[in-house]
Amino acid sequence: MIRVTIDKLSLLIKPLQEQDINRVVEYFTSLGTDTKKRFAPHPFHAEALRRIGKEKRKYTQYIIIHEENKKILGYFILHSGWIAFDYPRFAGYGLVKQPGDFELAPSIADEWHGQGLGTLMFDQVTKQLIHEYNNPRILLWGGVQASNLKAIRFYEKLGFQILGEFEHHGKNYDMIYESYK
Repeated sequence: MIRVTIDKLSLLIKPLQEQDINRVVEYFTSLGTDTKKRFAPHPFHAEALRRIGKEKRKYTQYIIIHEENKKILGYFILHSGWIAFDYPRFAGYGLVKQPGDFELAPSIADEWHGQGLGTLMFDQVTKQLIHEYNNPRILLWGGVQASNLKAIRFYEKLGFQILGEFEHHGKNYDMIYESYK
């Protein structure tokens, strides 16, 4: 659990726990249609969050909370390793799966885009991964849609690089963050 302050706003970044699930479902419900279309690692309901939460060896879920009103402002999910859908593409780029590989699917509340919360969460999550794994690599879970220029710029600002492109409901990019570069 990490407490941070942005513009006098007290925030808490922590792993998702059972008591947070209903608020995460409310968070998902509050997302705009376009955001919901772009974020799809799992269904937006409590059952999916609970199921994933039971698979602690595979998944880690993080939330960022406004401490005063307890509203969830962001949600990140990490998958340890590569999901089956992404595996052939990653191998096609010449990557070899290794311990310390993770796939990331981040989400920030629409009204908080561009406020630094995504960067803050990413920095905290990667610090923990670097502490636990010598040289973690983070790949985008399912890539990023080529039409999502704002997200692409965000990932590049964090240090992600484009590995290649693929077609899935339109053009997408696979991107990677290598902590040791």
